[in-house]
Amino acid sequence: MAERQPRMVDPRQPRFGQFLTGLTALVAFVFQLPWLMIALAAIAGLGQLSPSTNLWRYAYLGFKRVTGLGPPKELEEAAPPRFAMTLAFVFFTLASVLYFVLAYETAAWVIDVMIIGLGFLGAAGLCVGCEIYLLARRLQSRRPTAIKA
Repeated sequence: MAERQPRMVDPRQPRFGQFLTGLTALVAFVFQLPWLMIALAAIAGLGQLSPSTNLWRYAYLGFKRVTGLGPPKELEEAAPPRFAMTLAFVFFTLASVLYFVLAYETAAWVIDVMIIGLGFLGAAGLCVGCEIYLLARRLQSRRPTAIKA
């Protein structure tokens, strides 16, 4: 059975999305717009489902078209940034529940500020969610397999 090839993406696309996520989370915090956390949870939730539902992908393609950005020098595997987007979905959903359901506004804003930092780190090339994914994959590959009798 042939090994399945991983889906590859332009590495600038997830970085652009992380920048937009960090920027939108910053706007939410500075102007105290908690509904933006719900919007970011929805964007991240949709984005990790497939490329066709990733709103940040469409923003990147528009940016690429307007700026005349050429093809990337290399591609990267899509799974790590997709996992990072799943983490963003989980944390923005948690922040939204903390804010709107449990009235723990400070805790929600702490999560938002954390994501601001992670978004800008990812935009700069250090995707923490991607690194967590890669670490988990390395640890999983070291796991001993059971011997079948």
